[in-house]
Amino acid sequence: MSYSKNNLAYIDHIFHKKTKSSHFLRNILKKNFNLQNFWSTKFKNEQIQNYSHILFFQVFPPVSTLISLRNSKIIWVPMYDSLSNFDPNIWKICSFFPNIKILSFSKKINKLCAQNGLNYLYCRYFLKPQINKMPKAKKIKILFWYRGNIKLYDWIKYINLKEVECINYYTLIDPFYKKENFNKDDIKKYKLNIIKGNYNSSKKKFLQLLKNSDVFVSPRTKEGIGMSLIEALSRSKYVLAYDNSTMSDYIINDEIGYLIKKKTNRYRKLNINKIKKFSKNRFQISQLFYKEWLIKKKYIESIYNFEIKNIKSLYSINFLMLFLYNTIFETKYKAKLAIRKLINIKYKKL
Repeated sequence: MSYSKNNLAYIDHIFHKKTKSSHFLRNILKKNFNLQNFWSTKFKNEQIQNYSHILFFQVFPPVSTLISLRNSKIIWVPMYDSLSNFDPNIWKICSFFPNIKILSFSKKINKLCAQNGLNYLYCRYFLKPQINKMPKAKKIKILFWYRGNIKLYDWIKYINLKEVECINYYTLIDPFYKKENFNKDDIKKYKLNIIKGNYNSSKKKFLQLLKNSDVFVSPRTKEGIGMSLIEALSRSKYVLAYDNSTMSDYIINDEIGYLIKKKTNRYRKLNINKIKKFSKNRFQISQLFYKEWLIKKKYIESIYNFEIKNIKSLYSINFLMLFLYNTIFETKYKAKLAIRKLINIKYKKL
């Protein structure tokens, strides 16, 4: 029995056009929808007003646009690492729109949804686990992807350099960040093998480096989903990461990895025995993560199967005040972003 698919407007951050980090969700939704891609800097609100189904990945429209879309079913996929780009009252605002459902990839976002009575689905994304046997060696190989947010000196104190064969320092920097500079003594002291990446060949090169590493250092203090982290965990790598979302959603014990506490003088060196000894345990936990994801994946396929109940009054004093605050926030944020783009040449090239 054939049926016609509904059209779905998929609005995404322009940066993901290069990184392809949201493609996994497109592939799931394609099963039931005809996807029309729109990119955050290259679409107008008028283009999506006729869509009955809309998804915002990371980006989210101002309140004025939400009002015009109040009869459409909207899925918002907020990323924890970019919540500071949004009005802090956005969760209260969403509570006035029962046509909005949140797809969450962070337990901290879950809490915000629950506190504001929002309809949400939590998923812990994962990849199919791969057996990645490392040759027996007394010393470990470390892979660190430098994106600019975390620097070498932020985590190197957790490492006993006597136990390290080399640190593959893979550099592929995010917008607005600068590279780290090392002299010859630094390179020798920290056993650095500096490798430059680019977005055309980054995936293949990164995975090859990951395959030949024992430890992966997660490159950011917080993540939206954490694709590189998931790549590492699916290959049973030991992960050193900051104690924040979404890393803390996956690193549930010290057999999987070690969570760095922010601004603390208390720390210990990584235990090389746990890194080597518990590889099988990490593989088993990865299998559990993957089975959980396959179940949640089915829920995503039917995520639009919800009814739009009566919309709360958009003429209440509470909503009008939130609308005003949001307008002020959006104006300030747009001005700030315009200045950053103006002075950062690298961003213009992305």
